[in-house]
Amino acid sequence: MLRRNHSFNSHMPLSSDNALPRRRSFSIFPPIEILNTEVAYNNPGLIKGYIPIVREVNKSQVLQSVRQISDSLISEGWLCQTPRRVKQGKRNEQRTNRNEELDEQKLWKKRSRTARNMVEGIEKVLELSPYIKKDPNNYSYFVCYMENVPIGILLFIHFFYDNTEHFQINEPIYPEVALLCTHPGIRNCSHLLIEKAVNKSYELGYLGNLKLSVKNGNEILYNVVYSRMGFLTLADEDADADMFLQPSESNLWVFSPSYGGYRFKGQRVL
Repeated sequence: MLRRNHSFNSHMPLSSDNALPRRRSFSIFPPIEILNTEVAYNNPGLIKGYIPIVREVNKSQVLQSVRQISDSLISEGWLCQTPRRVKQGKRNEQRTNRNEELDEQKLWKKRSRTARNMVEGIEKVLELSPYIKKDPNNYSYFVCYMENVPIGILLFIHFFYDNTEHFQINEPIYPEVALLCTHPGIRNCSHLLIEKAVNKSYELGYLGNLKLSVKNGNEILYNVVYSRMGFLTLADEDADADMFLQPSESNLWVFSPSYGGYRFKGQRVL
């Protein structure tokens, strides 16, 4: 699986104490040190190894991927802190940097534990949800892979009907992104999963429309992730809110027949 001391992070320079800086998570784009080398130009296969792909899978395959990511988080040290030693003679001048590192450690710990909680939640939903058992064809599953290693998961609901809801004629229908989780050691791959969901919605005749719920007014997800992918909300962001995406109305999305559907052209996030 994903190991911090090599694999995807192999291009990263070591710090003075030979510790790999964990906060610099790997991006889905090949690092500039690799792209600018003659070796890379002469061996495009090296760069291709950094390109993730998203596949639609069945329930058993997504469960297997969930467990692989969960095992990686627990067994490969992604939930552990990495304290750094500071020499006695340099404590004063390094105090500010150390405080910044501690803040980053807190953010890292929060992100890693959030990922673990989401992975555990996804596994429970997949195994126990009465809705999935009752109507399995109403659900699709997508997994983002890097060299056949799962790094992200999305659960897509084609259409959820609540008998308390009333629909108007010509009212747009929004399939739902019920769950989205990415490995904390990987950055910039969530938009690839959302792209697949948008194009699944388009394939089903829903124009690429999507909705998702932001629980407990999560400011990071609201402002940093989903808003930057074109999702909008009609409710107060401090409360639980549904966010909606209409790619045909967003300048962050473009329809490209050569691409095979909608393509996200905004800033890559998470």
